[in-house]
Amino acid sequence: MENVEYLETVDQPAIPGAVSSKGKYHRAMVKVSWSIENFGYNLPVMVSTLQGNLYEITQFTGLKLMDIELPESFGKHFQGPAFGIEGCRKLTGVEQRPLIGTIIKPSIGLTVEDTAAMVKTLVEADIDFIKDDELLSSSANSKFEDRVVGIMKVINAHADKTGKKIMYAFNLSGELDEMLACYETIIKHEGTCAMISINSVGLSGVKKYAISANCLYMRIATDGVCLQGIRY
Repeated sequence: MENVEYLETVDQPAIPGAVSSKGKYHRAMVKVSWSIENFGYNLPVMVSTLQGNLYEITQFTGLKLMDIELPESFGKHFQGPAFGIEGCRKLTGVEQRPLIGTIIKPSIGLTVEDTAAMVKTLVEADIDFIKDDELLSSSANSKFEDRVVGIMKVINAHADKTGKKIMYAFNLSGELDEMLACYETIIKHEGTCAMISINSVGLSGVKKYAISANCLYMRIATDGVCLQGIRY
């Protein structure tokens, strides 16, 4: 325990269901620390340490992780972004403005032809980045490889005509073997970007893919938020 900063006492718990015998609930900012020797560079165990059974302790009616500080050794152990912001800008040819992107909607139901037609409209409108929705990977009417072929045909044709190749992040979230096979499909058809839903495949799944697939830009999707990919 590093520090406890008392905030206030209230009559209602942070999360309904917990009951105080005295009817009062104390709120505070609490700072705690763990030795790096506890989990080393094992990210799943680190997450369990920070957000595991601490949340089940009955003395607390609600916990919220506000911030985390990692030692400098983490920056040396993990390689960090394989391409980063500079790489994204170099690929898209966008330097002096924000990159403009969008997500294909509806998330489910479009055929490959429908999606390719939508991509054609977007690239002709000079968009920089497009991504699959987290709900779509390989559906009955939009098989992964068929979608990659259809979309990259549009993107590559536009690049041949204008010199600008937009980034399209194909969602390859799935079992490990499936993700690597999807990666090969993207590379085969000259794709440049992929995405993974970290909440679905987990930290280890993301790390396994990042180590094996270091030729693509990667977006990590956290329920709607896309972050620049990390190569471990």
